[in-house]
Amino acid sequence: MKKFKIDFSFWLLIILVFFSPKQAYVLKLIVCLVCHELGHLFLVWLFRYKIKSVSLSIVGFMLKLEKVKQEFWKDLLIYSGGIIVNLLGCLLINDYDFKIISLILIIINLLPIYPLDGFNILKTIFSYFFPYYYVLNIAIFFSICVNVLVFILGIYYHFDLFILCNLLYLFIINLNQYRHRQELFSQFILDKLLYPFSYPLRRINPHFDYLKFFYRYHEVYLDLENSCLSQQELLQRKKLINC
Repeated sequence: MKKFKIDFSFWLLIILVFFSPKQAYVLKLIVCLVCHELGHLFLVWLFRYKIKSVSLSIVGFMLKLEKVKQEFWKDLLIYSGGIIVNLLGCLLINDYDFKIISLILIIINLLPIYPLDGFNILKTIFSYFFPYYYVLNIAIFFSICVNVLVFILGIYYHFDLFILCNLLYLFIINLNQYRHRQELFSQFILDKLLYPFSYPLRRINPHFDYLKFFYRYHEVYLDLENSCLSQQELLQRKKLINC
C-alpha cells in the first residue's frame, strides 16, 4: 500500500465519541463499522488484490486497488462483504445494541448513494448488462436524487443531527462525482487501452461515438460488413483521431 489518508469527517466522528452523552453506544457503533470494513478487506485479501491507497472517512474505507482484471462476481462480493459481516453480527451476537446497530448499518449501506455499498453493488450489476458510460451517468444522478429524498425524509421525521450531517456530507461528495463524471469515464477508457485484459465478447453496432458503448465486464468488437474491429483496434483508432 502506497498511500493512506484520513478525511476530516473521520475526525468529526472521533470528536463525537469523546463528547457524546451516549459514549458507550457510539463505541459499539465504531466496532460495528470496523467489522464492516474488515469484511471488505478480507475479500480484497482473499482475491489477492493489491491496495494502492486507502482513504478513511466517516463512511468507512475508500480503497483504490492496483489495476487488475475486473471480474463481476469478485467485485460484487467485495462490495457486499461489509453487509454480510454486519448480517452475521446481527444474527450471532446476543448484545441488543450490536444487533440494532448492525441492522441500521445494513439498511444504510443498502441505499444506492455513493460511496455506500448499495451504490457500488447496483453499479456493478448494471455495468455487467449496460454500457459503462450510461451506467456511470445514471447511477450518479440517481444517487443524488436518493440522497436528497432521504435528507428531506430525515428532516420531516426528525432524524438525529449526526445522521443529517452524514447525509449532507454524502450530498457534497455526490455533487463532486457528478461534476467529474466525464473524467471518470475518460479514465475508464484509458484503462481499457492500457490494460487490455481478456473479457467475454460483446458485439456493438456502428456508431459515431462508439466509446460510449464500451462495457466494464465485456470486451467489445465492431462487426462491419467487410471487416471486424476489435476493442483495441477501436481504441487505437480513436486515439489517432484525437491526436
